[in-house]
Amino acid sequence: MSTVSATPRASVPAHSGSLIRHWIQLGLGSVVGQVLGALSALVLRMLLSPGAMGVWQGCRLLLSYSNYASLGVVKAAARKWSVECGQGRTEHAQQAANVAWTVALLGSLAAAGAAAAAALWQWKSSQNWSTTWAAALALTALVIPLQRWVTMRVSLLRAASRFELLARLSVWEALWGLVLGAVGAWAAGPVGLVGATALGLLLAQVWLSRHRAPQAYLSWNLRLARELVQLGMPLVLGGAVFSLLRSVDKLVLLFAVPQGEYALGCYSVALLAQGQLFGLGNLLAGVLGPRLAGAWGRTKSRPCVALHAAETTRALALVMALPVGLAVLWGPVVLQWLLPQYRPGLPALKWLALGSLALVLALPGQHALVAVARPGIHLLLSALAAVVGFGATLGTVGPEPWEPVARAMCGTYWGFALAMLWVALRPAGPRALLHLPGVIAALAAPGAALGMEGVPMSLGVKSLIVLAAWAASLSVQWSWFWHLIQQGETCHESS
Repeated sequence: MSTVSATPRASVPAHSGSLIRHWIQLGLGSVVGQVLGALSALVLRMLLSPGAMGVWQGCRLLLSYSNYASLGVVKAAARKWSVECGQGRTEHAQQAANVAWTVALLGSLAAAGAAAAAALWQWKSSQNWSTTWAAALALTALVIPLQRWVTMRVSLLRAASRFELLARLSVWEALWGLVLGAVGAWAAGPVGLVGATALGLLLAQVWLSRHRAPQAYLSWNLRLARELVQLGMPLVLGGAVFSLLRSVDKLVLLFAVPQGEYALGCYSVALLAQGQLFGLGNLLAGVLGPRLAGAWGRTKSRPCVALHAAETTRALALVMALPVGLAVLWGPVVLQWLLPQYRPGLPALKWLALGSLALVLALPGQHALVAVARPGIHLLLSALAAVVGFGATLGTVGPEPWEPVARAMCGTYWGFALAMLWVALRPAGPRALLHLPGVIAALAAPGAALGMEGVPMSLGVKSLIVLAAWAASLSVQWSWFWHLIQQGETCHESS
């Protein structure tokens, strides 16, 4: 195994060609990883009962939220790494990474302690799945610091602009997840899955070390720790609250419904479709952040940034409309054939697919607010939407909660998206509204799919109708966009 150097590589400013190459590398890695992830999710649901899947979903939630226990210092250290290395001060970059890793480790140990306490409580409980919960949570407590270690190194790898390694790692991690996850689920259910996660993280550490990825070491500096927390907290708060918004339905089903494990497990089949659709949209919108930040840095014009976001919203609506429409049509049919045990959760799929479209359309607004240094608005809107989501879903819980909960979340997501777009695009004034017809036209495909539910017609014919609706919206988009160009209503500032 190669020895990891303690001295970081100096970052150099990337020209447009290298940026495009980086985006392609990350994009291809993300696409392959997403495909393998979808395959892994299907295999796991074939191997696990809905109740066991509910336990695994709960452990995944805990692992996800444990990252926020580091108070944002990892993101702050990654940003500092890029800045300091760009100025040739590699020692300062390494010191910031070391202190950040120390703070992150302390936070992850605190989260691990909470997981261990939950495992002990479940061990003493006599409820359904309590023994499985206890074992899975105990293993999760061990996984949390290991996960933080890997994500710390990955963040530094990204800050060092080693995107080729990131793309390769994402593919390898997806492969490990597929193989190890299937073996773990087959051998020991959700407990085996948590163990497989730990083994996959260890493999990632070995891989990172062999490829000389940046490393951080334990070190302490109180002044620097405070600086990193102050820098990182605003960066991580918005993401934490947005993650909470996307987890409202999972938390309600797990904790507010009798036999919550079974309820969440059945619902996870709809979450599978939502996750794939949102992942696709997030990948497409991922290049928007640098573009908007660059536009703001060059022009200091909020209207121009808002107009860029409006144009991207229209384009995203068009691109995402077809996969969402086809998911509404084909998702329940295919998944009922593959996963008959999860049939109760299938009616929720159409609502979560439509909700994923709303979340994707909110992304340009989020990027625009971050670009003009107004992330607090994103945080406030996400928090308000999460509160509304909790109220709406708790009010719909019943004997068969899956579709009512998903319908409530779909409405919450659309309310959040509309509010986000209104706030973020308002600086562009009436010019932003000129892109609204294109967005509305793009909704024809998913609207047609939803409207044909229950109509006695073959799926092939329905699919052709959805495709025709999407093609019509494409025609409207194209003609309207050229009209806007001729009227001078697009932002021509180079990105």
